Amino acid sequence: MIADEDLHRHAAENLDQADALLFEISVNGQMVRIFILAILAFALCSCAELFRANPNALPDDYDYFGHTPGAGDPE
Repeated sequence: MIADEDLHRHAAENLDQADALLFEISVNGQMVRIFILAILAFALCSCAELFRANPNALPDDYDYFGHTPGAGDPE
């Protein structure tokens, strides 16, 4: 096969399309990460607002870390 101008143009177009596709994949990945962080920040702020509005929302013996506070270390 003889390499001519059309073949080179076609190869250059394929490289441009592949480059654009990789860029789009990279940008979309970053957008997903930002979206997830925004959702987590919103959820954290919402929880903080709920507890600020009602600081006694949880009972004193709430199981924060898997055991009742003051009951000693879990065995």
